[in-house]
Amino acid sequence: MTSFHSTVYSTVGRPFPRVSPIDEPFWSACRSHVLAIQRCDGCSAFIHPPLPRCSTCLSEDLHFEALSGRATVLTYTVNHHVWRPDWTEPYIVCLAEPDDAAGVRVIGEMFDCSPAEMRIGMPVRVAFIEANHGFPVPAFRPAKAGG
Repeated sequence: MTSFHSTVYSTVGRPFPRVSPIDEPFWSACRSHVLAIQRCDGCSAFIHPPLPRCSTCLSEDLHFEALSGRATVLTYTVNHHVWRPDWTEPYIVCLAEPDDAAGVRVIGEMFDCSPAEMRIGMPVRVAFIEANHGFPVPAFRPAKAGG
């Protein structure tokens, strides 16, 4: 499968995640602007967030699979409270399911979309926010027609 390389949004002061040996391949893919989700070699289940063994069959034979970047919004919230002085409001955080990883939920900030345009079921594409020190974290933007 061809991986999807997305737009990268630069934001100042976003905290970056603590990386562990288990989730390092996920964050390494993010550094390449690719959404890669852990998958079990035993039962083919997707696992997110990453775990040391499959939560379905308990296999430790796992790999990370690059996804297309297409997803569907399951729910969202419009935030009007400024949690950090360098953030602007309102901002949208959505929970999306990748089109090629049924059952997986990825949370991220929504860009290029006003609160009035947001809707459940909206097709989105993965994007990346450059957190502190240039550390990319997953985010979303509306999918373009045909894309």
